[in-house]
Amino acid sequence: MPQASDVEFNATRSLLFEINKTSEELDIVRDVLKQQERVLLLYRKSLDPATFNKDKAGIERENKFPYEERSISAVLKAVRERISDFDELRNRMTQLRIQNVQLVETQQDENNKAILVFTAVTILFLPMSFVTGYFGMNLQGISNTNNGIGNFWAVAVPLTSAIAIPCLVLAFWGPITRLAARWHRRKGRTE
Repeated sequence: MPQASDVEFNATRSLLFEINKTSEELDIVRDVLKQQERVLLLYRKSLDPATFNKDKAGIERENKFPYEERSISAVLKAVRERISDFDELRNRMTQLRIQNVQLVETQQDENNKAILVFTAVTILFLPMSFVTGYFGMNLQGISNTNNGIGNFWAVAVPLTSAIAIPCLVLAFWGPITRLAARWHRRKGRTE
């Protein structure tokens, strides 16, 4: 069974799957205990002398019933305690499930931020790497030029700008527009 420490240090989707499986198993056992409780209640009711005629069998039933009822009540008490324990376990499983989902979402947000940084760096340096590779080729017309490094910057800066600016605008503008749309929806609800 998953523990709270598992959720704190190893929050994953697979742990959520294990929590859900354990929760289903708890529900199954709890249902069996509820069925046992119903059977015991029906059994006690069927042994009740009030359900018998007042003949010789009814009198014997009246004499035995207090002992039988005491035994059945003890078993019922134990079953009800187990049901209560399983209810508590189900509540703890629900709390673990919620905690795990929150931690997974937090980790995912942190991973998304790191990926965004790597994406921005890639967007900036990929065009320059392409231009460097292009000018590094042994082509007869380019290798005999006398302009030096100026050709590289003359091509790299416009190419990098043409690629990086639209990509960065889309990367950063998209979340901003979604946040603005949410804010407008909330503002519309409160007015």
